[in-house]
Amino acid sequence: MERRNQQLNTGEHTRFERYDVLGVVKEVPEWAQKRLERILAEIEKPAETKEYAGSYEIIDRIEVGQKVFALGHCEKAVNPYGTWQGYKNRHGDFDLGHYHNTHEEAMADLRDRAAKEQARLDHHKRSDPAR
Repeated sequence: MERRNQQLNTGEHTRFERYDVLGVVKEVPEWAQKRLERILAEIEKPAETKEYAGSYEIIDRIEVGQKVFALGHCEKAVNPYGTWQGYKNRHGDFDLGHYHNTHEEAMADLRDRAAKEQARLDHHKRSDPAR
């Protein structure tokens, strides 16, 4: 999948024409540099090391405890973005998918799912009588 034409702030596929460019950024903001590094790492990753949830290529992930929350993209899907949960010890075995139309919606859902799992783990630690 071609990932070179992404907006750094949204991750959405985009295309720019020469007349769309207004100038050159002298200093790239830190958030943009980090996002660019992640995009370039995904592009350079060999196809056999890429991870998928069905036909969705995993483009972002958050690990919480033993769980992994993943965000995937499939340009041809009705809802091109999805989030899933899985386990660290089961590579590529994802379930409980949530599907979205925009990268922003999917990122918000990914963060929300990871935060809820972290809150669950924190609550379990606080209520553990052994501590």
